[in-house]
Amino acid sequence: MLSDVDVGRLGALLRSGRIVRTALADQSGVMVDTAGMRMLSLNETGMFLVEEIASGAGLDALVERLVREFRVSDPVARQDVEKFLVELVGFVDSRDLAP
Repeated sequence: MLSDVDVGRLGALLRSGRIVRTALADQSGVMVDTAGMRMLSLNETGMFLVEEIASGAGLDALVERLVREFRVSDPVARQDVEKFLVELVGFVDSRDLAP
């Protein structure tokens, strides 16, 4: 499981400009890693989480915001957030998350 420190590093990377993200009209989106030349398609929930991570939200805040925004239970939200964070870490170069 990822820690708040890991989520913070993801947020910093998203704010750095190297990961370009674009929201689409249906609230989904895409992210492009300009260094790795990779693209990731995001559904509405994924795009919501990326924006929250970029704004500095930690793990517990992501879960709370997902519960509030999408009206899911806390255990479901926590599982979804943790799964999404693992996918997001797989998308970026893990060297970018090193201390």
